[in-house]
Amino acid sequence: MKSSEFKAVIDQIERAFSNVTLEAGVSLHEADVIDDYGSDDERKKARAGDEKEDWQHISEEDIARYQHVLCFMDAEGLRFHWPAWMVFTLRRYKTSDSLSTDSVIYSICRSAADHNTRALLSEEQRNAIIGFLEACLDLGDWLDVDQIPDALEAWRGDTKARRKLRRKLDFEDAVNEQYMKLVSEDSFLSDPDTIRNAATSELNPEQQHQFMQKMMDLRQKATQTIAEKINNSGNESLCYGNGQEIHVGDNVRFAVGQDIELQAGQVVAVAGQNCGAGESVPVPEWGFFVEDQHGELIHWDEADEDLEFVNRSTAAEESTDGRQSEAEDA
Repeated sequence: MKSSEFKAVIDQIERAFSNVTLEAGVSLHEADVIDDYGSDDERKKARAGDEKEDWQHISEEDIARYQHVLCFMDAEGLRFHWPAWMVFTLRRYKTSDSLSTDSVIYSICRSAADHNTRALLSEEQRNAIIGFLEACLDLGDWLDVDQIPDALEAWRGDTKARRKLRRKLDFEDAVNEQYMKLVSEDSFLSDPDTIRNAATSELNPEQQHQFMQKMMDLRQKATQTIAEKINNSGNESLCYGNGQEIHVGDNVRFAVGQDIELQAGQVVAVAGQNCGAGESVPVPEWGFFVEDQHGELIHWDEADEDLEFVNRSTAAEESTDGRQSEAEDA
């Protein structure tokens, strides 16, 4: 992509986010305090001197220095800081060695799966983000763009892509959590002297090899552990985010595309349940079907934040009571 085209994308970003203020969102130095497990008083003090009215006043020096703060911001904080980080990335991707150029891509890609963050943005702002990601795709030699293709489809409004991305991110998060647990339990990797020497490149060649090999082994073990948990969960009941079991006849609301308003629908078939609709509704081998207001069937692998339980129909309650009685008799 030519520099003139980058100017067009930067102009698009600046127009779309021109009137955005921080409001109650997490500020730059406040996020840095959160990263350091600071107190409420420390957060308040850090926030006092931060830019809150015009993101274009955030200096490039601060953007380059605070490479990880986007990970600790809420939706309002991201809306205010993203444009500054995006513009910095398009201007400095060749000349800056700061990880901020990759961290904004990572943050935006993760947020593509979050309905609340997308709902906070205007259509113009979402389009500016799409323009930024499209520009970054041409910079694969300079930036980490592996997550962008899936995230782009999600930002463009593809609900299935959004669910696929969320499952992928949930899997990665679970693996990372399991990996950190295994590292903390390993006497060599968790030893303070080993950690300090590894950080300062003071391990001898044999120790360095042992350190790297153990890390790779534990990462592989963590991935295998989480994959096995997922593969062995097929017999568990399908549930909403609050833990309530999903049943045929449930009235729900769900997000479609970029729409902020949730659409009404009803669960009409669930794997392992008798839907009572004959051949008019296929029974899925996994997941469940929701029928929308237009009679279209939408298949879900699992419930997520895009699906909201409203209430349970009388028929569904009677069916649930019947299954419970059968289980008790058995």
